[in-house]
Amino acid sequence: MTRGGGEPRGQLVALQAHLLDRVQAAVLVLDFAGTVLYANPYCEVLYGLGPDELLGENAQELALQPVRPELVSEVAREIVAGNNWEGEFRITRPDGTSVEVRAIDSPVFDDAGRVSGVISLAFDVTAHVHSRDELQRVMAVGQILREIGQTVVSEFDANQVMKTNAGAARKLTGATVAAFLVIETDNGDSARFVVRAGSGRVRSSSLGLELPLDAPVLDIACSSTAPIRIDDATIDPGCAETLEAIMPSLEPLRSCVAMGVRSRDGSVAGAMLVAHTEANHFTSTDEKLLADIAAQAGIVLDIARLFRAAEDEIAARRRAEEVQRFFAETGAVLSSSLDYAESYERVGRLCVPFLADLCLVDVAGERGARRLVAVHADPEMEPLVAELGRRYTPEKFAGHPASRVLRGEASVLSDDMPLDILNAITGDERHLDIFEQLKYASHMCVPLAARGRVLGALTLVSAGSGRRFGSSDLALAEEFGRRAALAIDNARLYSERDHVARALQSSLLPPSLPAIPGASVTARYQAAGEGNEVGGDFYHVFQVDADAWWFAIGDVSGKGPEAAAIAGLARHTLRALALQERSPGGLLTTLHEMLTLSDGHGEFCTVCCALLQPDGRGARLSIACGGHPPPIIRRADGVTEVANATGPLLGMPVELAFVEQSLELAPGDLFVLYTDGVTEAHHRNQPMFGQERLIDVIRQAPADVDAVADAILAAVTAYGPSEPRDDVAVVVGRIDS
Repeated sequence: MTRGGGEPRGQLVALQAHLLDRVQAAVLVLDFAGTVLYANPYCEVLYGLGPDELLGENAQELALQPVRPELVSEVAREIVAGNNWEGEFRITRPDGTSVEVRAIDSPVFDDAGRVSGVISLAFDVTAHVHSRDELQRVMAVGQILREIGQTVVSEFDANQVMKTNAGAARKLTGATVAAFLVIETDNGDSARFVVRAGSGRVRSSSLGLELPLDAPVLDIACSSTAPIRIDDATIDPGCAETLEAIMPSLEPLRSCVAMGVRSRDGSVAGAMLVAHTEANHFTSTDEKLLADIAAQAGIVLDIARLFRAAEDEIAARRRAEEVQRFFAETGAVLSSSLDYAESYERVGRLCVPFLADLCLVDVAGERGARRLVAVHADPEMEPLVAELGRRYTPEKFAGHPASRVLRGEASVLSDDMPLDILNAITGDERHLDIFEQLKYASHMCVPLAARGRVLGALTLVSAGSGRRFGSSDLALAEEFGRRAALAIDNARLYSERDHVARALQSSLLPPSLPAIPGASVTARYQAAGEGNEVGGDFYHVFQVDADAWWFAIGDVSGKGPEAAAIAGLARHTLRALALQERSPGGLLTTLHEMLTLSDGHGEFCTVCCALLQPDGRGARLSIACGGHPPPIIRRADGVTEVANATGPLLGMPVELAFVEQSLELAPGDLFVLYTDGVTEAHHRNQPMFGQERLIDVIRQAPADVDAVADAILAAVTAYGPSEPRDDVAVVVGRIDS
């Protein structure tokens, strides 16, 4: 638009009508009210109305002047100031066609020099405007393609591509608002349009709005290969409703252009719309602009979707690898220990942060659900989590997901925290405040079930990360729950077996050792492995009369209940027979006969018996061995010797011949009875600990029964494997000074 000055001339312009009638431009003379005082014949060519139809009529009502209020005000200001106004605008002829007009308006002065009217000279510049618009369109399309290209290169995000295209279409067409819709189908449902991007100021967002494929405007746009322009949407209520739904503008939308977005294979993938609050806003140039943008958008959208599909596939593979790695690592951790008391805690720790931000583990107790674990991925949240676990356990809330799962109901999944869930699992304002501080967003609860029993409920919560759990997350949690429950149940069974084993093993050992006048005695026992397998080693020290005590130590072949049964039989048989028998060899002979008569499975045992008889000046030690290592004697002066009592294995069908030995022990002398777990200790491909090393340990140990026993265990433990392969039993006696 250009403006020029006008000098008041103090007189009314004299119109030379015969000259103006020949001008190839429309000439109008108007008074200040807008009434046409003069119109030349060319007005009919430009405006579609002849002089007879124009004289005496209001030019603005006939749309012969700018109709936009702001433009009318601008023209009036210039004319009143005595200036010329020059600019372009569009008019609509009575036949409905539009024409681009360039007008030069000048003031008309009366004799007093006052502005009394306006003379308007108008030209048809449609072709010029179209050429200019075409150039603008080419340049704009080039620019928008560069923007779209930059978006694709930097984002490869379909949503961002649609947003960029909608914004470009709105700017290039001068539209009030724009929208990008795609056709989507989920789970076999019928296809529908979904609003995925928009541009321009609206009253409220319509993103995610769904519309049928036959919605007004959209149906025509997608069935045509050319843009659809609607100059006045108010004529068709259905059209106006569609525009209002898709683009709830601040003012009613009057005109629009719609274009189907097609993939490279020609199928319709969506639609683009631009709309304006004025009728007849859009031109054929705008149609071409939108068509170009939609065509490019379809191609770019295809590329973005292919890229996204590739990304999704890569992400799925990466997630599958992460899941496999998670299960491998958790499997190793869960199987690394069979400590039942710690198994639930390990499960909770393994869940965060891979499965969730917060993990809660509850079990069914006598009075309802009982919380065992509450752990958060963020250590700073631990005080809140501890309070949650301490004050707000599920047994107080019947509707709590954990309570339902513990009752045998199915897993629970919620991608948000609706009011009914919050009411069901919160007890007071403090409880709700903890939830808000932890930023509860989504949760799922799965059973810890193994071997037909529900051992507990595993509740996983998105608390702080903003994650929203879906069906794939639930499937992963359920699989972890099954594996974790099996590990927990294995730990439970192991714990029960360990308890039984320890109880049975303790029954094979004396609860305490007797006090022997004039002598000291101690014993050590170390079970092989983790103690859940009952061993066959046993020992016993008991009094048979005022001046005699029996020492017995033995080892049954094998392990488990059968070995424990033989060990128990041997121990109790020795105790019973020793009340009448004073000969070690005789005692072993009777025990052998009892073992051969029992309903065993071919088990045999080795036993060493020794009868200690103190006499005030020392003691006599009578020894007999049935296949068992003989005792080692250390004299008060440090000299060591090995007893020479020998004999066959007990329980084997062989001829018996026990060689007894009696030794006189002086004050300070000590004797050591032991099982073969001591001398046979060794690492793989390593010599056994052996009798010679044992003698060296006994010789070098302090002259104290406990010191000797501890030294033997320490030496064997240091020499052998970290997990002994055989039980170790040691009994040490010493004649006091």
